Amino acid sequence: MPPDLELCQQMLMAWAVGGEVQVYPENVGFPFGGEGDPTFVLLETHYDNPALRNDYVDSSGVRFTLIPRRRQYDAGIMSVGVSVTRNHVIPPYYDEFYSWGQCSDCMESV
Repeated sequence: MPPDLELCQQMLMAWAVGGEVQVYPENVGFPFGGEGDPTFVLLETHYDNPALRNDYVDSSGVRFTLIPRRRQYDAGIMSVGVSVTRNHVIPPYYDEFYSWGQCSDCMESV
């Protein structure tokens, strides 16, 4: 993992089964290449195949359109919740479970 990603992550989009195509409005874009902007993108894909099918062909994808100027508005996503790690385990058979998180120093740049 690149060291920059270990310290702070900024989500561009999230999608799950049943989700619609996501397209920014014409006057909105996600800035790249400027001072303080991201310099790379990491695509993370999760698969769930409980039936262990080996005949499935994945056709998902992401399309980026790069333009030489900034749009009127910069896009952003605020992810709320706790990142799932090996240390964040919800015990089985609980009717309720309390979990908490806190804003990281990534919020300082907002």
